Amino acid sequence: MSDSIFDRVWKLGGAAGRIAFSLAGAAGDAAINATKLASLTKAVQSLAELKGAPMKLGQMLSLQEGMFPPEVQKAFAQLRKDADPIPFDQVREIIRNELGEKSEQLLEIEEKPLGSASLGQVHAARLSDGTEVVVKVQYPDMRRALGTDLAVLRTILGALSPIMNVPMGPVLKEIRTRLLEEIDYAHEAENVRRMREQFADLDWLLMPEVVSELSTDRLITLTRLRGLTHQEATAQEQSMRDIWGKRLLEFMVRSVFQKHVLHADPNAANLAFAPDGKIIVYDFGCIKHVPESIAANYFAIVRDVLANRTETIPDHLKRAGIHLKNGNPVSHTFLESILVFHQDTFPDRELGFAESPDVYTRLWEIGSRDFFESRNIVFPPDILFIHRTFGGHFGNLRGLAPRANWHQFLASLLREIAHIAPGNFAQDA
Repeated sequence: MSDSIFDRVWKLGGAAGRIAFSLAGAAGDAAINATKLASLTKAVQSLAELKGAPMKLGQMLSLQEGMFPPEVQKAFAQLRKDADPIPFDQVREIIRNELGEKSEQLLEIEEKPLGSASLGQVHAARLSDGTEVVVKVQYPDMRRALGTDLAVLRTILGALSPIMNVPMGPVLKEIRTRLLEEIDYAHEAENVRRMREQFADLDWLLMPEVVSELSTDRLITLTRLRGLTHQEATAQEQSMRDIWGKRLLEFMVRSVFQKHVLHADPNAANLAFAPDGKIIVYDFGCIKHVPESIAANYFAIVRDVLANRTETIPDHLKRAGIHLKNGNPVSHTFLESILVFHQDTFPDRELGFAESPDVYTRLWEIGSRDFFESRNIVFPPDILFIHRTFGGHFGNLRGLAPRANWHQFLASLLREIAHIAPGNFAQDA
Protein backbone atom coordinates (compact mmCIF):
# COMPACT_ATOMS: atom_id res chain seq x y z
CA MET A 1 0.00 0.00 0.00
CA SER A 2 2.22 2.78 -1.24
CA ASP A 3 -0.60 5.22 -2.10
CA SER A 4 -1.05 8.30 0.05
CA ILE A 5 -4.30 8.63 1.98
CA PHE A 6 -5.38 11.29 -0.54
CA ASP A 7 -4.76 8.94 -3.48
CA ARG A 8 -6.59 6.16 -1.67
CA VAL A 9 -9.65 8.32 -0.95
CA TRP A 10 -9.67 9.47 -4.58
CA LYS A 11 -9.56 5.91 -5.94
CA LEU A 12 -12.07 4.60 -3.44
CA GLY A 13 -14.43 7.48 -4.13
CA GLY A 14 -14.21 6.72 -7.85
CA ALA A 15 -15.01 3.06 -7.20
CA ALA A 16 -17.98 4.02 -5.04
CA GLY A 17 -19.33 6.25 -7.80
CA ARG A 18 -18.98 3.54 -10.44
CA ILE A 19 -20.72 0.98 -8.22
CA ALA A 20 -23.56 3.41 -7.53
CA PHE A 21 -23.92 4.10 -11.28
CA SER A 22 -23.75 0.40 -12.19
CA LEU A 23 -26.33 -0.82 -9.69
CA ALA A 24 -28.76 2.07 -9.97
CA GLY A 25 -32.09 0.47 -10.82
CA ALA A 26 -30.70 -3.06 -10.65
CA ALA A 27 -33.24 -4.13 -8.05
CA GLY A 28 -36.08 -5.86 -9.79
CA ASP A 29 -34.26 -6.08 -13.15
CA ALA A 30 -32.91 -9.35 -14.52
CA ALA A 31 -29.82 -7.77 -16.00
CA ILE A 32 -27.81 -4.58 -16.33
CA ASN A 33 -26.63 -3.16 -19.63
CA ALA A 34 -23.13 -3.55 -21.05
CA THR A 35 -22.04 -0.01 -20.14
CA LYS A 36 -22.99 -0.44 -16.50
CA LEU A 37 -21.42 -3.90 -16.36
CA ALA A 38 -18.12 -2.52 -17.71
CA SER A 39 -18.23 0.25 -15.11
CA LEU A 40 -18.89 -2.28 -12.35
CA THR A 41 -16.00 -4.47 -13.53
CA LYS A 42 -13.64 -1.48 -13.38
CA ALA A 43 -14.88 -0.64 -9.88
CA VAL A 44 -14.31 -4.20 -8.70
CA GLN A 45 -10.75 -4.10 -10.05
CA SER A 46 -10.19 -0.91 -8.03
CA LEU A 47 -11.40 -2.62 -4.85
CA ALA A 48 -8.95 -5.46 -5.43
CA GLU A 49 -6.03 -3.06 -5.96
CA LEU A 50 -6.86 -1.12 -2.78
CA LYS A 51 -6.97 -4.29 -0.65
CA GLY A 52 -8.06 -3.70 2.97
CA ALA A 53 -11.64 -2.81 3.84
CA PRO A 54 -12.76 -2.14 0.22
CA MET A 55 -11.66 -5.58 -0.98
CA LYS A 56 -13.13 -7.22 2.13
CA LEU A 57 -16.52 -5.60 1.48
CA GLY A 58 -16.40 -6.71 -2.15
CA GLN A 59 -15.63 -10.28 -1.07
CA MET A 60 -18.60 -10.21 1.28
CA LEU A 61 -20.85 -9.09 -1.55
CA SER A 62 -19.46 -11.78 -3.85
CA LEU A 63 -20.72 -14.46 -1.44
CA GLN A 64 -24.31 -13.19 -1.31
CA GLU A 65 -25.71 -15.60 -3.88
CA GLY A 66 -29.05 -14.47 -5.27
CA MET A 67 -28.73 -10.85 -4.08
CA PHE A 68 -27.67 -9.52 -7.49
CA PRO A 69 -28.31 -10.44 -11.11
CA PRO A 70 -25.98 -13.28 -12.24
CA GLU A 71 -23.68 -10.99 -14.29
CA VAL A 72 -23.24 -8.67 -11.28
CA GLN A 73 -22.50 -11.65 -9.04
CA LYS A 74 -19.88 -12.83 -11.53
CA ALA A 75 -18.18 -9.42 -11.48
CA PHE A 76 -17.92 -9.40 -7.68
CA ALA A 77 -16.66 -13.01 -7.73
CA GLN A 78 -13.35 -11.71 -9.13
CA LEU A 79 -12.56 -10.54 -5.59
CA ARG A 80 -12.36 -14.12 -4.32
CA LYS A 81 -9.04 -14.47 -6.12
CA ASP A 82 -5.76 -13.62 -4.45
CA ALA A 83 -4.74 -9.98 -4.26
CA ASP A 84 -1.41 -8.89 -5.74
CA PRO A 85 1.23 -9.66 -3.07
CA ILE A 86 3.61 -7.10 -1.65
CA PRO A 87 7.35 -7.64 -2.43
CA PHE A 88 9.15 -10.31 -0.39
CA ASP A 89 11.78 -7.81 0.83
CA GLN A 90 8.94 -5.90 2.44
CA VAL A 91 7.65 -9.11 4.03
CA ARG A 92 11.08 -9.80 5.55
CA GLU A 93 11.22 -6.29 6.94
CA ILE A 94 7.80 -6.67 8.56
CA ILE A 95 8.85 -9.97 10.15
CA ARG A 96 12.06 -8.45 11.55
CA ASN A 97 10.24 -5.38 12.87
CA GLU A 98 7.55 -7.47 14.56
CA LEU A 99 9.67 -10.29 16.00
CA GLY A 100 13.11 -8.78 16.46
CA GLU A 101 15.74 -11.43 17.25
CA LYS A 102 13.05 -14.12 17.48
CA SER A 103 12.64 -13.84 13.71
CA GLU A 104 15.78 -15.98 13.41
CA GLN A 105 13.68 -18.95 14.53
CA LEU A 106 11.84 -18.77 11.20
CA LEU A 107 13.90 -20.66 8.62
CA GLU A 108 13.40 -21.21 4.92
CA ILE A 109 10.63 -18.67 4.50
CA GLU A 110 9.22 -19.27 1.03
CA GLU A 111 9.36 -16.19 -1.15
CA LYS A 112 6.15 -16.98 -3.04
CA PRO A 113 3.15 -16.54 -0.75
CA LEU A 114 0.70 -19.38 -0.20
CA GLY A 115 -2.01 -16.77 -0.47
CA SER A 116 -2.49 -12.99 -0.53
CA ALA A 117 -5.80 -11.66 0.71
CA SER A 118 -7.46 -8.35 1.54
CA LEU A 119 -5.57 -7.58 4.75
CA GLY A 120 -2.38 -9.66 4.60
CA GLN A 121 -0.48 -12.48 2.94
CA VAL A 122 0.72 -15.90 4.09
CA HIS A 123 4.14 -17.49 3.63
CA ALA A 124 5.29 -21.02 4.43
CA ALA A 125 8.31 -21.43 6.68
CA ARG A 126 10.04 -23.88 9.00
CA LEU A 127 11.05 -23.54 12.64
CA SER A 128 14.52 -24.44 13.89
CA ASP A 129 13.09 -27.69 15.34
CA GLY A 130 11.75 -28.71 11.93
CA THR A 131 8.09 -27.80 12.53
CA GLU A 132 6.35 -26.58 9.39
CA VAL A 133 4.50 -23.31 9.92
CA VAL A 134 2.77 -20.52 8.06
CA VAL A 135 3.38 -16.85 8.79
CA LYS A 136 0.67 -14.30 8.05
CA VAL A 137 1.90 -10.71 7.83
CA GLN A 138 -0.37 -7.71 7.70
CA TYR A 139 0.02 -5.24 4.85
CA PRO A 140 1.59 -1.91 5.89
CA ASP A 141 -0.72 1.00 6.76
CA MET A 142 -3.85 -1.16 7.04
CA ARG A 143 -4.83 0.40 10.36
CA ARG A 144 -4.11 3.93 9.19
CA ALA A 145 -6.28 3.44 6.11
CA LEU A 146 -9.18 1.74 7.87
CA GLY A 147 -10.86 4.87 9.21
CA THR A 148 -10.74 6.61 5.85
CA ASP A 149 -11.90 3.48 4.04
CA LEU A 150 -14.92 3.06 6.27
CA ALA A 151 -15.99 6.66 5.69
CA VAL A 152 -15.99 6.13 1.92
CA LEU A 153 -17.52 2.65 2.22
CA ARG A 154 -20.57 4.36 3.66
CA THR A 155 -21.11 5.76 0.16
CA ILE A 156 -20.86 2.30 -1.41
CA LEU A 157 -23.24 0.84 1.14
CA GLY A 158 -25.64 3.70 0.47
CA ALA A 159 -25.68 2.70 -3.19
CA LEU A 160 -26.31 -0.92 -2.23
CA SER A 161 -28.93 -0.16 0.40
CA PRO A 162 -31.95 -0.57 -1.91
CA ILE A 163 -30.67 -3.99 -3.01
CA MET A 164 -29.27 -5.40 0.23
CA ASN A 165 -32.42 -4.41 2.13
CA VAL A 166 -30.73 -4.07 5.49
CA PRO A 167 -30.27 -0.91 7.60
CA MET A 168 -26.94 0.58 6.56
CA GLY A 169 -26.09 2.19 9.91
CA PRO A 170 -26.02 -1.08 11.91
CA VAL A 171 -24.44 -2.91 8.98
CA LEU A 172 -21.56 -0.43 8.74
CA LYS A 173 -21.07 -0.70 12.50
CA GLU A 174 -20.99 -4.49 12.25
CA ILE A 175 -18.49 -4.38 9.36
CA ARG A 176 -16.31 -1.90 11.28
CA THR A 177 -16.30 -4.16 14.35
CA ARG A 178 -15.37 -7.24 12.34
CA LEU A 179 -12.62 -5.41 10.41
CA LEU A 180 -11.10 -4.01 13.60
CA GLU A 181 -10.98 -7.58 14.89
CA GLU A 182 -9.47 -8.88 11.65
CA ILE A 183 -6.55 -6.44 11.67
CA ASP A 184 -5.73 -7.45 15.26
CA TYR A 185 -3.79 -10.70 14.86
CA ALA A 186 -3.58 -11.14 18.64
CA HIS A 187 -7.38 -11.31 18.53
CA GLU A 188 -7.17 -13.84 15.70
CA ALA A 189 -4.78 -15.97 17.76
CA GLU A 190 -7.35 -16.02 20.56
CA ASN A 191 -10.02 -16.98 18.00
CA VAL A 192 -7.92 -19.98 16.95
CA ARG A 193 -7.59 -21.15 20.54
CA ARG A 194 -11.31 -20.65 21.17
CA MET A 195 -12.39 -22.51 18.04
CA ARG A 196 -10.01 -25.41 18.71
CA GLU A 197 -11.51 -25.74 22.18
CA GLN A 198 -15.12 -25.44 20.99
CA PHE A 199 -14.77 -28.05 18.25
CA ALA A 200 -12.39 -30.47 19.97
CA ASP A 201 -15.16 -33.09 19.96
CA LEU A 202 -15.14 -33.29 16.14
CA ASP A 203 -12.11 -35.43 15.33
CA TRP A 204 -12.62 -34.92 11.59
CA LEU A 205 -12.22 -31.13 11.87
CA LEU A 206 -8.64 -29.83 11.92
CA MET A 207 -7.47 -26.36 12.92
CA PRO A 208 -3.89 -25.08 13.25
CA GLU A 209 -2.16 -24.25 16.53
CA VAL A 210 -0.80 -20.80 17.34
CA VAL A 211 2.95 -20.42 17.80
CA SER A 212 2.53 -17.78 20.51
CA GLU A 213 6.17 -16.69 20.83
CA LEU A 214 6.26 -15.87 17.11
CA SER A 215 2.98 -13.95 16.95
CA THR A 216 2.11 -10.29 17.53
CA ASP A 217 -0.87 -8.07 16.81
CA ARG A 218 0.32 -7.66 13.17
CA LEU A 219 1.89 -11.06 12.52
CA ILE A 220 0.66 -14.54 13.38
CA THR A 221 2.52 -17.83 13.09
CA LEU A 222 0.53 -21.07 12.93
CA THR A 223 1.36 -24.73 12.47
CA ARG A 224 0.96 -25.77 8.85
CA LEU A 225 -1.83 -28.18 7.93
CA ARG A 226 -1.79 -29.56 4.40
CA GLY A 227 -4.75 -30.65 2.33
CA LEU A 228 -6.36 -30.45 -1.07
CA THR A 229 -7.71 -27.09 -2.17
CA HIS A 230 -11.42 -26.78 -2.81
CA GLN A 231 -10.77 -26.89 -6.55
CA GLU A 232 -8.64 -30.03 -6.21
CA ALA A 233 -11.28 -31.63 -3.98
CA THR A 234 -13.98 -31.12 -6.62
CA ALA A 235 -12.05 -33.49 -8.92
CA GLN A 236 -11.90 -36.37 -6.41
CA GLU A 237 -14.08 -39.49 -6.32
CA GLN A 238 -17.75 -39.09 -5.50
CA SER A 239 -17.45 -41.08 -2.26
CA MET A 240 -14.86 -38.64 -0.88
CA ARG A 241 -16.85 -35.60 -1.94
CA ASP A 242 -19.90 -37.08 -0.19
CA ILE A 243 -17.96 -37.33 3.08
CA TRP A 244 -16.47 -33.83 2.81
CA GLY A 245 -19.83 -32.33 1.85
CA LYS A 246 -21.68 -33.83 4.82
CA ARG A 247 -18.97 -32.73 7.20
CA LEU A 248 -18.83 -29.19 5.85
CA LEU A 249 -22.60 -28.87 6.25
CA GLU A 250 -22.39 -30.37 9.75
CA PHE A 251 -19.67 -27.85 10.67
CA MET A 252 -21.98 -25.01 9.66
CA VAL A 253 -25.05 -26.40 11.42
CA ARG A 254 -23.22 -27.20 14.67
CA SER A 255 -21.52 -23.79 14.60
CA VAL A 256 -24.82 -21.92 14.67
CA PHE A 257 -27.11 -24.22 16.63
CA GLN A 258 -24.81 -26.00 19.07
CA LYS A 259 -21.60 -23.98 19.51
CA HIS A 260 -23.05 -20.49 18.88
CA VAL A 261 -19.75 -19.41 17.31
CA LEU A 262 -19.31 -19.13 13.57
CA HIS A 263 -16.24 -19.03 11.33
CA ALA A 264 -17.69 -16.21 9.24
CA ASP A 265 -15.31 -16.08 6.26
CA PRO A 266 -16.57 -18.81 3.90
CA ASN A 267 -14.06 -18.14 1.12
CA ALA A 268 -13.15 -21.52 -0.39
CA ALA A 269 -9.46 -20.65 0.11
CA ASN A 270 -10.07 -20.96 3.86
CA LEU A 271 -10.85 -24.68 3.50
CA ALA A 272 -8.73 -27.71 2.70
CA PHE A 273 -9.67 -31.36 2.38
CA ALA A 274 -7.59 -34.28 3.65
CA PRO A 275 -7.53 -37.65 1.85
CA ASP A 276 -8.81 -39.38 5.01
CA GLY A 277 -12.04 -37.34 4.90
CA LYS A 278 -11.04 -34.65 7.38
CA ILE A 279 -11.71 -30.96 6.76
CA ILE A 280 -9.11 -28.29 7.52
CA VAL A 281 -10.11 -24.72 8.36
CA TYR A 282 -7.82 -21.71 7.93
CA ASP A 283 -8.00 -17.96 8.68
CA PHE A 284 -9.72 -17.09 11.94
CA GLY A 285 -9.83 -13.32 11.61
CA CYS A 286 -13.63 -13.19 11.34
CA ILE A 287 -15.33 -15.24 14.05
CA LYS A 288 -18.94 -14.33 14.85
CA HIS A 289 -20.86 -15.02 18.05
CA VAL A 290 -24.39 -16.20 17.23
CA PRO A 291 -27.01 -14.66 19.55
CA GLU A 292 -29.22 -17.16 21.36
CA SER A 293 -32.40 -15.65 19.89
CA ILE A 294 -31.18 -16.30 16.36
CA ALA A 295 -29.75 -19.76 17.11
CA ALA A 296 -32.92 -21.06 18.79
CA ASN A 297 -35.39 -19.62 16.29
CA TYR A 298 -33.38 -20.51 13.19
CA PHE A 299 -33.16 -24.04 14.60
CA ALA A 300 -36.95 -24.05 14.90
CA ILE A 301 -37.32 -22.72 11.35
CA VAL A 302 -35.15 -25.46 9.82
CA ARG A 303 -36.87 -28.12 11.95
CA ASP A 304 -40.34 -26.95 10.97
CA VAL A 305 -39.52 -26.55 7.26
CA LEU A 306 -38.26 -30.14 7.22
CA ALA A 307 -41.50 -31.22 8.94
CA ASN A 308 -43.60 -29.10 6.52
CA ARG A 309 -44.93 -26.92 9.38
CA THR A 310 -44.36 -23.68 7.52
CA GLU A 311 -47.20 -21.74 9.20
CA THR A 312 -44.91 -21.30 12.24
CA ILE A 313 -42.11 -19.56 10.34
CA PRO A 314 -43.29 -15.91 10.62
CA ASP A 315 -43.42 -16.10 14.42
CA HIS A 316 -39.99 -17.76 14.62
CA LEU A 317 -38.57 -15.01 12.41
CA LYS A 318 -40.09 -12.30 14.60
CA ARG A 319 -38.53 -13.81 17.72
CA ALA A 320 -35.20 -13.85 15.86
CA GLY A 321 -35.57 -10.11 15.18
CA ILE A 322 -36.88 -10.28 11.58
CA HIS A 323 -40.27 -8.63 11.19
CA LEU A 324 -42.15 -5.83 9.48
CA LYS A 325 -41.27 -2.26 10.43
CA ASN A 326 -44.60 -1.96 12.27
CA GLY A 327 -43.65 -4.91 14.48
CA ASN A 328 -45.94 -7.46 12.85
CA PRO A 329 -44.64 -10.83 11.63
CA VAL A 330 -43.67 -11.22 7.99
CA SER A 331 -46.61 -12.65 6.06
CA HIS A 332 -46.58 -16.33 5.16
CA THR A 333 -47.53 -15.33 1.60
CA PHE A 334 -44.31 -13.33 1.30
CA LEU A 335 -42.28 -16.33 2.51
CA GLU A 336 -44.02 -18.90 0.34
CA SER A 337 -41.69 -18.73 -2.67
CA ILE A 338 -38.63 -18.98 -0.39
CA LEU A 339 -40.06 -21.99 1.45
CA VAL A 340 -40.95 -23.73 -1.81
CA PHE A 341 -37.38 -23.16 -3.02
CA HIS A 342 -35.92 -24.79 0.10
CA GLN A 343 -38.35 -27.72 -0.08
CA ASP A 344 -37.47 -28.26 -3.75
CA THR A 345 -33.75 -27.98 -3.00
CA PHE A 346 -33.83 -30.45 -0.07
CA PRO A 347 -36.46 -33.07 -0.92
CA ASP A 348 -36.70 -36.35 1.00
CA ARG A 349 -34.57 -38.30 -1.48
CA GLU A 350 -30.93 -38.64 -2.47
CA LEU A 351 -29.54 -36.02 -4.84
CA GLY A 352 -26.54 -33.81 -5.41
CA PHE A 353 -26.41 -30.77 -3.16
CA ALA A 354 -28.60 -28.05 -4.78
CA GLU A 355 -27.80 -29.69 -8.10
CA SER A 356 -30.48 -27.93 -10.15
CA PRO A 357 -28.72 -25.86 -12.87
CA ASP A 358 -31.17 -23.00 -12.37
CA VAL A 359 -30.70 -22.72 -8.60
CA TYR A 360 -29.06 -19.27 -8.69
CA THR A 361 -31.50 -17.99 -11.28
CA ARG A 362 -34.35 -19.01 -8.97
CA LEU A 363 -32.70 -17.30 -6.01
CA TRP A 364 -32.34 -14.08 -7.98
CA GLU A 365 -35.91 -14.27 -9.26
CA ILE A 366 -37.21 -14.73 -5.71
CA GLY A 367 -35.20 -11.76 -4.46
CA SER A 368 -36.12 -9.44 -7.32
CA ARG A 369 -39.80 -10.44 -7.33
CA ASP A 370 -40.22 -9.72 -3.61
CA PHE A 371 -37.88 -6.73 -3.55
CA PHE A 372 -40.35 -3.94 -2.83
CA GLU A 373 -42.17 -5.83 -0.08
CA SER A 374 -38.88 -6.86 1.50
CA ARG A 375 -37.91 -3.19 1.96
CA ASN A 376 -40.52 -3.07 4.73
CA ILE A 377 -38.74 -5.77 6.76
CA VAL A 378 -36.37 -5.17 9.69
CA PHE A 379 -33.27 -7.37 10.05
CA PRO A 380 -30.85 -7.51 13.01
CA PRO A 381 -27.27 -6.69 11.91
CA ASP A 382 -26.05 -10.05 13.27
CA ILE A 383 -27.83 -11.64 10.33
CA LEU A 384 -25.36 -10.13 7.86
CA PHE A 385 -22.43 -12.41 8.72
CA ILE A 386 -24.58 -15.47 9.43
CA HIS A 387 -26.30 -15.27 6.04
CA ARG A 388 -22.99 -14.40 4.39
CA THR A 389 -21.46 -17.60 5.81
CA PHE A 390 -24.30 -19.86 4.79
CA GLY A 391 -24.49 -18.23 1.36
CA GLY A 392 -20.76 -18.72 0.80
CA HIS A 393 -20.76 -22.35 1.91
CA PHE A 394 -23.85 -22.99 -0.22
CA GLY A 395 -21.59 -22.27 -3.20
CA ASN A 396 -18.72 -24.32 -1.73
CA LEU A 397 -21.02 -27.31 -1.30
CA ARG A 398 -22.40 -26.98 -4.81
CA GLY A 399 -18.82 -27.02 -6.08
CA LEU A 400 -18.09 -30.28 -4.24
CA ALA A 401 -21.37 -31.76 -5.58
CA PRO A 402 -21.77 -34.29 -2.75
CA ARG A 403 -24.74 -36.65 -2.87
CA ALA A 404 -27.01 -37.56 0.05
CA ASN A 405 -30.57 -37.42 1.27
CA TRP A 406 -30.03 -33.91 2.63
CA HIS A 407 -33.51 -33.79 4.13
CA GLN A 408 -32.85 -36.81 6.33
CA PHE A 409 -29.25 -35.79 7.03
CA LEU A 410 -30.35 -32.40 8.40
CA ALA A 411 -33.25 -33.87 10.35
CA SER A 412 -30.97 -36.44 12.01
CA LEU A 413 -28.37 -33.78 12.84
CA LEU A 414 -30.99 -31.49 14.39
CA ARG A 415 -32.31 -34.32 16.56
CA GLU A 416 -28.78 -35.01 17.82
CA ILE A 417 -28.14 -31.34 18.61
CA ALA A 418 -31.49 -31.01 20.41
CA HIS A 419 -30.59 -34.06 22.48
CA ILE A 420 -27.26 -32.49 23.48
CA ALA A 421 -28.86 -29.17 24.53
CA PRO A 422 -32.61 -29.88 24.97
CA GLY A 423 -33.31 -26.67 26.89
CA ASN A 424 -32.22 -24.47 23.99
CA PHE A 425 -34.43 -26.07 21.36
CA ALA A 426 -37.85 -26.58 22.87
CA GLN A 427 -40.73 -27.27 20.49
CA ASP A 428 -41.93 -23.68 20.81
CA ALA A 429 -38.45 -22.09 20.45
